[in-house]
Amino acid sequence: MVKQTKTNWKKLRIYIPGLFSIAVVIYIIMNQGNMTCESYAQEFRNKEYYMIIKNKNKYSDDRHIYIEGENCINHKREEFAESGQYNLYEQAKIGDTLKKQKGSTMVLLMNKKNRLEFKYICKGKEIL
Repeated sequence: MVKQTKTNWKKLRIYIPGLFSIAVVIYIIMNQGNMTCESYAQEFRNKEYYMIIKNKNKYSDDRHIYIEGENCINHKREEFAESGQYNLYEQAKIGDTLKKQKGSTMVLLMNKKNRLEFKYICKGKEIL
């Protein structure tokens, strides 16, 4: 009887770390979406744009947009390449001004008639 208990304990010691590892992997996968949205938003907050739009394209995967322009201050070429931001892409016209301040997730699109604000949305939720 004692020998049988030791054998079961040895088997259990082998299974516990494996089960724990599986639980950790499942937890990471289930919460990965939230971490990804916040990490992308943090990266986006660190960017700054102030340009007159000269060209715009969608990548072939139809998820990423590319807007090229001339910086309003130093007149150097500037690129806005992001995923999502579909409304911004559709509204943007050659000659419009695109502006985003560092520390913010809000993007402004300005022309002579309008001033449009575009919020940073990830997985259906606004990220400030």
